Amino acid sequence: MRDAVMLYQGANPGNKELLQVRQEFMLTAMRTYLQAVKDRRPAVLESKKPMPRAKILEFFDVCNTRMDLPDTHKELLTYLAVQKKVPNELIISMQRELLEDMGFEQEHGCAVLSRIGQDFPNDAEMAQKLQMWKSKAEQSCMRAVRAHQEAGGELPEMQTMVIDKELSAAMEKVIPKAKEQIGAMSEEEKNAFLGEKAMKKMEVFQQLPPDGRLAWIKRLSDEDKLEFVKIQVLFVEHLKKRMQAGQQVPQSGYAAAPCTMDAAQGPSRAPAQEQMM
Repeated sequence: MRDAVMLYQGANPGNKELLQVRQEFMLTAMRTYLQAVKDRRPAVLESKKPMPRAKILEFFDVCNTRMDLPDTHKELLTYLAVQKKVPNELIISMQRELLEDMGFEQEHGCAVLSRIGQDFPNDAEMAQKLQMWKSKAEQSCMRAVRAHQEAGGELPEMQTMVIDKELSAAMEKVIPKAKEQIGAMSEEEKNAFLGEKAMKKMEVFQQLPPDGRLAWIKRLSDEDKLEFVKIQVLFVEHLKKRMQAGQQVPQSGYAAAPCTMDAAQGPSRAPAQEQMM
């Protein structure tokens, strides 16, 4: 049937009605697929066993399908309008829900995904699908932000990171000095400061549980705290510029989505693709 549709379309490339029917057919198939995944959701979710390779690959496909639906785009736009925030947290929530539709408890599934690099070190297909999954979520997030801006909406605020009051207090003393030093930096100096070493620190921090983050921060010297705050402020500044330019955000373990789940290797707790994991 698909071949027949494609053959007919090839003979009638300008047939708008056929193109519309084809689009509706594809969307119906996508929604049916996602509903079938949800219908197969087991009553008891797996919380101990590893996720089979085939299941991980299917999870990526399920997430990508969800991101491609117009319904999802509308949800992201509504979130932007109501919450006034980049919708990476919403995307992460969707991904975590899909993990459970696949039969895996969220936290366990995220932990499994975070080990993809170690569990499948030489798996080219896995690496490719992982990258596609991360990019799809990030592109969906950025597309929603652009559409929101084009409709007259303001660029949403981006938090440096999601932290509790105690963690914020631990960093408070160095924030003014960090901003003062950043204000004296040239663009070249800012870009150089956000090097591979700085991004690695962000990835390590994002993969820690909340209590682990606080303990990690408290162990830092005042000088290291200052450097860490500068990394955060500069990274958010960099993301804002790219969002305003309509560019895809960089893939680091710390971002606004992808936008979304990035430290990944999988889903995360904070608004970043890495964070889904």
